[in-house]
Amino acid sequence: MSTPTIEVVAALVFRQGRLLISQRKRERHMGLLWEFPGGKVEPGENHAQALQRELMEELGLAATIGPLYRQKTYAYPDRTVNLYFYHCRAPADARPQARDVRNFRWVEPAALADYAFPPANDELIADLVRYGG
Repeated sequence: MSTPTIEVVAALVFRQGRLLISQRKRERHMGLLWEFPGGKVEPGENHAQALQRELMEELGLAATIGPLYRQKTYAYPDRTVNLYFYHCRAPADARPQARDVRNFRWVEPAALADYAFPPANDELIADLVRYGG
């Protein structure tokens, strides 16, 4: 039996050399793990629309969606995820809020390895730690 495939978009939001990461709520799939903000693409949405919606819902953050940084397909036991990571820009005066996430932080790329992320992010994390994004 095949597993469902889900389209997911995620934002790489840099500010003064730091990346924005958010922590999933405990009751969510892979709860309490850290991630790059984003989520599922809903029917009728393109990637930019989905990412803008997710950033607003999760963090109250209006951002400009930039170019695709990386695409990754990852098979979990219960689902396959097509992940699309986009460079995004938030206004300098933007103040994220933990609306639909447990927490968020601005972290140096080298510190990403100190946070527990879902395994689909492993290669991206390694590259960001190594090269700084």
